[in-house]
Amino acid sequence: MIRPPTSLVGLVVGVVLLGGCGVPPPPPRTTAPAAPSAPMTSPSPVRPEHPAVARIAGRFRLTQGGFGPLAIAVGFGSVWVALAADPPYSPASRGTLLRLSRDLSRVEARIQVGWVPAVLAVTSNAIWVADTAGDGSQPRALHDEVERVDPALDQVVARVYIDGLADLVPADGAAWAVGERPRGGGASLSRIDEGTNSVRVVVASPGAVSDLARVGPELWAATAGDAAAVRGSILRLDASTGAAGVPIALDHEVTRLLVAGDRVLAMGPSGTTASADVLPIDPANGVVGRLLSGVESLVGSAFHVGIERIWVGSQQGLVPVRLPDLIPDAAPLTIIDQPGAGILAIAGDSTGLWVLTSLGVVRVTVSGGP
Repeated sequence: MIRPPTSLVGLVVGVVLLGGCGVPPPPPRTTAPAAPSAPMTSPSPVRPEHPAVARIAGRFRLTQGGFGPLAIAVGFGSVWVALAADPPYSPASRGTLLRLSRDLSRVEARIQVGWVPAVLAVTSNAIWVADTAGDGSQPRALHDEVERVDPALDQVVARVYIDGLADLVPADGAAWAVGERPRGGGASLSRIDEGTNSVRVVVASPGAVSDLARVGPELWAATAGDAAAVRGSILRLDASTGAAGVPIALDHEVTRLLVAGDRVLAMGPSGTTASADVLPIDPANGVVGRLLSGVESLVGSAFHVGIERIWVGSQQGLVPVRLPDLIPDAAPLTIIDQPGAGILAIAGDSTGLWVLTSLGVVRVTVSGGP
């Protein structure tokens, strides 16, 4: 799941030399150098003048057994939470899609879905549920279905099979699915039409797809880095037609794409679990900026990108990270009130955030919006 972690702005440091008499003027400044000679370091954690003020506004406790909560989404006036089925597993095992009120005060519907509903996607008239192969410990015949839920009926109205289903992203009247091929055979990207539920395999990737993201009119698929060359690439597709764009070659492994505003942050391992390496990319021209090395503020288990901040779910709590400089602008908000629990995913809109934990859902409001 990938899910889920669905953005950002990189830092560019330059030196501008002012021309004098008889000195040629400097060349035009570019957004981001394509071939940096050395990585930048993480910015100093200086708190801004007006930090985010977040507070907990409600909780919903889960009592589901088994694997418990897997995914969360916001749409159609409700909060949707996917729960795995209880063991032992069989072809008859079913997971649950909970429809909750936005204030988390009541359950509006319980819908039976696949037994590992690891990813949720919201399109204009449906909630899409990806029943993935989980950790691979169970037969694939019990998985790999994308289920379409009609929010007006609160029931599954269609099922689509995707071989090796691993991820799902909404885009332009469709749900895009990643299918993993067995034994390191790469991956496929398929477009599920929202109007007809028909499936079209658009492209095959020779490498595994580590993350999928909607970037403006395009769909970006990050392929995992090569273990020997430590390289990766980003496949670019037109989200409406599936037409292939010019891929972006990278000299760094990418495991997550975060999209916000006019930048994409391609995140990858830094060699330590206490930080991440970030490559800022301009989606308008595909120019890759200088590597931002050792960013401690973007280490977490879940991410949600708002207008002004990235919200990071970490062991310390919910951390607001300011854009574009990637500096935490407030102390972490404690979300977990019991030991042994963790933050699994974050969903949000202009009114607030909903944080999925292993214990349930926490509603968070933010002054001025997230």
